[in-house]
Amino acid sequence: LLWKIHAVWYVRMMWAWLKAKRNSGNQKRRDAAGNAYLLCYDAFVSYSEQDAEWVEEFLVPELEDSQPPLTLCLHKRDFLPGHWIIDNIIHAMERSRRTLFVLSEHFVHSEWCRYELDFSHFRLFDGDSEAAVLVLLEPISKDDVPKRFCKLRKLMSSRTYLEWPQEDERRAEFWNNLRLAVRGGDEL
Repeated sequence: LLWKIHAVWYVRMMWAWLKAKRNSGNQKRRDAAGNAYLLCYDAFVSYSEQDAEWVEEFLVPELEDSQPPLTLCLHKRDFLPGHWIIDNIIHAMERSRRTLFVLSEHFVHSEWCRYELDFSHFRLFDGDSEAAVLVLLEPISKDDVPKRFCKLRKLMSSRTYLEWPQEDERRAEFWNNLRLAVRGGDEL
């Protein structure tokens, strides 16, 4: 049963990747019915439910209340009720310019986070090298990440990531760097 569920997920992911590849290079994308739509979010936030408090208390207010504000897609408030979770994940990532991964020990043990990482990896593989933004909520070494998260291990060794500073005086710099990463350097 689990194998069949994984197979369905990967088939849907391949289909979404092929659609995205066909529409690449254009800010307009098309949904399953062929209707064109614009990107709605600056970033889809992928995080473990155990890290929701940090996301809701720190990340969301800091980014959405910034000037200019960033629009974030969060599964708790932006997923469509009654739809398959996989469809909601794919839909959210397709309508977001970036995927912001909040990495922690909880993240690497979450199966849903792994699915989100897999789909984002297709966008990276397709040449959208800025599609993923990595934030380490707590120190995690690449070697501490389980081997089944091979894509995350590869991303951590090939991309620069931001680390949440424990010292208050370094947090302003962290937020500035995160805003720039999510915006993709549009304000440089």
